[in-house]
Amino acid sequence: MPRNHEKDMQFREDKKKHILKSALPLFVANGPQATTISEIAKAAGMSKGLIYNYFESKEELYSILAADILGISEKDAHDLLHVTEGTPWDRLCKVAKDVVIRRVSKLAGDEGIGMQFNLAFSMQFLSFEQLPEPYKSNVNKAYDFNRHTIAQLIEQGQACGQLIEGPSYQLAIHYSSVVNGMFMENIRHEGLFDEIAVENALKLFLRQ
Repeated sequence: MPRNHEKDMQFREDKKKHILKSALPLFVANGPQATTISEIAKAAGMSKGLIYNYFESKEELYSILAADILGISEKDAHDLLHVTEGTPWDRLCKVAKDVVIRRVSKLAGDEGIGMQFNLAFSMQFLSFEQLPEPYKSNVNKAYDFNRHTIAQLIEQGQACGQLIEGPSYQLAIHYSSVVNGMFMENIRHEGLFDEIAVENALKLFLRQ
C-alpha cells in the first residue's frame, strides 16, 4: 500500500475517532433523538458538512458507539477464549475488572473516554431499538456476540468443573448484570469495588 494512501487512511480514522469522542457526551446528556449533527460538529470543532464526509447520519454515529460499548471484537473474543492465560474463572474476573476498575473503552485509545459517559450511554442503549436498519441490526449483533463470547467462556469453566452448571447464555446475562451493577456503584462511590471485591462478587459462579 503506498505510503501516502496509508497516511490518508490513518488521518481519516483519527478524524472519525475524534468525532465519535465528541458525540458521546452529547448523546449521553441529550439522548439520540435530541442530539443534532450541528451540535456534534460544534463539539468536534468542524463544520456540519465535514461530519457528513465521515458519517452518513447521527444514527450511524450512535450505532457505532453503542456497538463499541456493548460489543467485543472477534480478535478480542478469540484471545479471551484461546490465548489469554489463566483458568476460565481467572479470565471472567479479568473481564469484570477491566469494566469495573480499569474502565476499558475500545474507542478511547490512550486518551480515554470518561467511562461515566459510557455508563449513562449504556443505560440508554435500549434507544437503539428505535434506530433504522441496518444500524439496529449491527448493534444487536455486537451485543449478542458479546454475550455468546462470555457464554463460551462459561462453558469452558463448566467443562473443567470450575463453574456452576446451567444454561451458559443465561449465566452470561447474569454475569453481565452483576458486572454492570458493580460498575455503576464504582462510578457513584469510587473505589467501592476493588479487585478483591470484584472476585468475591463473582464467586457465585464458582462450583462449590
